[in-house]
Amino acid sequence: MSTSTTSAHIATEQSGEVPPNVDQIRQAARDAQPMLEWGDNWDGEGSQGFTQSTLARAQDFLVANSIRLWQACRAVVEAPRILPGPEGSIDLHWQVGDRELLPNVPADQAAPASYFGDSSTGEVVKGSLYMSKSNEWLLLWLTA
Repeated sequence: MSTSTTSAHIATEQSGEVPPNVDQIRQAARDAQPMLEWGDNWDGEGSQGFTQSTLARAQDFLVANSIRLWQACRAVVEAPRILPGPEGSIDLHWQVGDRELLPNVPADQAAPASYFGDSSTGEVVKGSLYMSKSNEWLLLWLTA
C-alpha cells in the first residue's frame, strides 16, 4: 500500500473500525502476488506483464473501500477474485448472489479504472472512476 494509505489504515485499524472479514480481503490481495512473476507474454499471446504499482493500486482500492463500506454502512463485501486483465491491468471480480461486478485497474496510473456490473434483474452499472477517491458506493451496489 502507499504510505499515505497505509497510515490511514493503521489509524483506522487502531480504532477497531474494520470489517470482520478484513483478513480474508487482505489474503485475496496477497494471493495475487504471484502474478508479478509471470512477466511479459505470460499467456503465450504477447500479453503485457503486471507491475507492483498496478497490483498495489488494486489492493489499496479493495482494502480501503471495504473498510469505508463497513464504516459507512456496516456492510461487508466478500473478497473478490483478483485476476489478470488486458494490457497489464488487473481485474477484481465479484459474484455475489444475483450480482456480478468487475472493476478493472489499468496499468497506466493516470488512467481511471473502469467497471461493469449487472444483476439477474437487469440492473447494469458501468463507468469509470478514479482509484484515489472514495468508491465504497460501488461495493454497496454489490451488497444491495
